[in-house]
Amino acid sequence: MVHPDDREFVGQMIQKMLAEGRGFDFTKRIVRSDGEIRRVRCVGSPATHAGAVQEFIGTGIDVTEHEVLTQELGRSAAYLAEAQRLSHTGSFGWKPDTGEIIWSAETYRIFEYDSTLKPTLDSVVQRVHPQDRRLFQQVTDRAFHGGTDFEHEHRLLMHDRSIKYLHMVAHGTRDEDGRLEYIGAVQDVTVRRLSEQALGKAQSELAHVARISALSTLTASIAHEVNQPLSGIITNASTCLRMLAADPPDLDGARETARRAIRDGNRASEVIARVRTLFTKKELANESVDLNGATREVTALLLGELQRNRVSLQLELAPARGSNDGPSARIICDDALECRSAFASAYSAESHHDWALSRSGNSRMTNLPGF
Repeated sequence: MVHPDDREFVGQMIQKMLAEGRGFDFTKRIVRSDGEIRRVRCVGSPATHAGAVQEFIGTGIDVTEHEVLTQELGRSAAYLAEAQRLSHTGSFGWKPDTGEIIWSAETYRIFEYDSTLKPTLDSVVQRVHPQDRRLFQQVTDRAFHGGTDFEHEHRLLMHDRSIKYLHMVAHGTRDEDGRLEYIGAVQDVTVRRLSEQALGKAQSELAHVARISALSTLTASIAHEVNQPLSGIITNASTCLRMLAADPPDLDGARETARRAIRDGNRASEVIARVRTLFTKKELANESVDLNGATREVTALLLGELQRNRVSLQLELAPARGSNDGPSARIICDDALECRSAFASAYSAESHHDWALSRSGNSRMTNLPGF
């Protein structure tokens, strides 16, 4: 009945029993008549008479189910140990009354202690980062006296001065004698914390770049808005000087250009005031724009450029009225320059061209005879 693979082992055990005259305790496999394999534990001792072994008296115990459960328990423990290793999660047990602490293999690896060391609360505190020890001590003190569940995250300072981030959670329970006992887990979350710090740094740098980009755009916009009236001031001032230097001086024209320079200065001041209002979070008020006046200003600025390209400008303006949704002076200026460029490239120098701007903002071009 002995399993073929166990026969040699059983024979050796019998020879040893007879030679030494001592008791025995071993497990063997047997094969039943129906082919089922069972595990039997054999336990016995020798019966002696006058100092000589007369016989062996023992018993056989069917331990098949026990062996199966033991194997399953061993596999479960192996699976658990591997899962803890992969997830960097260790388990522990703590009895505050006696100070007894039990660690799993992964917990030993996390704290970087030899598995032969018997863990104590002091050995745990030695690994806690000095800056986190006070708070850690408060958590353990509350757990010792309160008996409630706790969760805490702190840093470990290892012997090589490296730092680990540890997340700890424990559940408090009572044993059969009513004594407090904690069952918990610790997880090494260093990689996650470092990734979060790197992500936070990247987001901060991205926000900084976004602010710089927004500031650059705002600066360019402010420079553009301020540059227009400043250019007008320079142009009007130059025109005023030429009028005053004429013989005889054109006093009326000089007065008009001086007024325009003052008006452009006021416009620059208004731009600055609107920027200040923007940063003080005040509501911006819509203001009417005199499109006819803006058009005439552009005409005066571009008149020399248009004449050099043999372009005659004819204005057809509606009665003056304010508007806050019409084209700005910059748009009118860009439109006029684009038409001038189109004329210069599409027509010969012997032609004369006419460009008209209507109230709707649409432009039309006509080809007039050369002059």
